[in-house]
Amino acid sequence: MVSLTSVGVGTPTASAHHLLLFLNASQAAAHLLQLPEATSTPAAAAHAPMVAHDPAVTLADPSNATRAGGQLVEAGQGGAAHGVVASVLLVLVLNLIIVGTVVGNLLVCVAVCLVRKLRRPYNYLLVSLAVSDLCVALLVMPMAMLNEVLGTWQFGRLACDVWVSFDVLSCTASILNLCMISVDRYLAITKPLEYGVKRTPRRMVAYIAFVWLGAAFVSVPPVLILGNEHVEGENCVVCQNFWYQIYATFGSFYIPLTVMVIVYYKIFCAAKRIVNEERKAQAHLRSVEEAEADARAPQDTRSYTQLRPFSR
Repeated sequence: MVSLTSVGVGTPTASAHHLLLFLNASQAAAHLLQLPEATSTPAAAAHAPMVAHDPAVTLADPSNATRAGGQLVEAGQGGAAHGVVASVLLVLVLNLIIVGTVVGNLLVCVAVCLVRKLRRPYNYLLVSLAVSDLCVALLVMPMAMLNEVLGTWQFGRLACDVWVSFDVLSCTASILNLCMISVDRYLAITKPLEYGVKRTPRRMVAYIAFVWLGAAFVSVPPVLILGNEHVEGENCVVCQNFWYQIYATFGSFYIPLTVMVIVYYKIFCAAKRIVNEERKAQAHLRSVEEAEADARAPQDTRSYTQLRPFSR
């Protein structure tokens, strides 16, 4: 509050009294106006942008925004270029795999067909295996490469069904051919005389027909009964039905794998037993030859001593 002495008035008069009241009212009003402003400062500071109060952050500048936009554009162009390079490398690698698969399996088929010594019934299964791998390389891998590069399936529902069916058929036939080859080798090793007579071309053709029919039983149900999973422009995968997955997985992988593991273990045991028997036979033959040599040695010495006095 303002006193009379601060105004310089010794005794109060009417005008001085009015002046005193005016000054006191002005100071009170100014004080009341300053209080809300002071109290609202923390809230305003809390909601104000950080750039206005944080010295570590610079204020937005149009030139800075332009430079940042240019950097974002350059980063996007660099990412696109990197994606193109990665796609090109992926296509080259997959093409090399496809070409190598085709050439290798074609050489197997040509060798068995042209070389007379290779045209034996036990090589028919190898030709069947090469044909199944050729189907994978020619009918499955190119579409898989396009699907991988494009990221989505863009070839329609019918192409999806055909591609998935050939995929399951060829891969299952390849695995079943390997399983049948292992069984054929086991019988040829364990029963060479008996099975050698039964190893006819007709029997090998029957084995091959059994392999491809088994592969067809695994690949056909999704097309004729259950249906594959395909969404236009998104994906194309084999039927995801639970019971079909169990049936196909066991039929095309776990059962053949178990058969091959058991059969090749028996082949290993049979081959080891045959090698041990051969070593025993060779050791016995050497002992017999040494015994015969020891038996002949005294006779040769005696005949030499008898003939020695007459030799001059």
